[in-house]
Amino acid sequence: MEFGLSEEQGLLRESVDRFLDDNADLDRVRKFADDPDDRGDDIWSGLAELGVPAILVPEAYGGIGLSALDAAVVAESLGAHATPAPFLSTAVLAVAALRLAGDEAQRGAYLPRIADGSLRIGAAMSELSGARQDAGVEARADGTLHGTALFVLDPDADIFLVADRTRRFHLVRADADGVEGTLLPQVDRTRRIAEVAFTGAPAEALHANDPELALQVID
Repeated sequence: MEFGLSEEQGLLRESVDRFLDDNADLDRVRKFADDPDDRGDDIWSGLAELGVPAILVPEAYGGIGLSALDAAVVAESLGAHATPAPFLSTAVLAVAALRLAGDEAQRGAYLPRIADGSLRIGAAMSELSGARQDAGVEARADGTLHGTALFVLDPDADIFLVADRTRRFHLVRADADGVEGTLLPQVDRTRRIAEVAFTGAPAEALHANDPELALQVID
């Protein structure tokens, strides 16, 4: 029984480490931490050239279609370098949600853009792990969201993946009317989190909106 990394996984780790050593050193990470307008686009674009955002995206949608273990190998390297990149929210959580709950049109619209690095998705899902007083998002019949999501990962994303109070997923443009984010104080300034308020924000519900799918995504 093999408990170590495969040769391919070792090469993957080496290529990511090499890129981060050259392009996301301490000075670059410090610049990101000191500038709230810096999204680290150069880092994410370079990682996209290595196929990092595409790791879990199926090949049919322009991805590589690798395993969760491969994603874990990349995550370890990103963490070791304190890399400011939306890997968990975009390349893991959003991809899982679209694969599980999105219909064919939604997968076709979003997964290729995740894979090529052109679409960043923030995750407003922390309420799934426990309700908080005066927090949570309600989806109304007119297709709008109302409420507040706390501890939103990667709030400088293009789109938010939102889990509502009934554990159903929605996609909301970060620049849509009725969306307002406030950065929360963080000890680790390479990991931005925010409180995001939704006041009638137009949303796109993922098609197969089974509440149990949300639990599978965070698992």
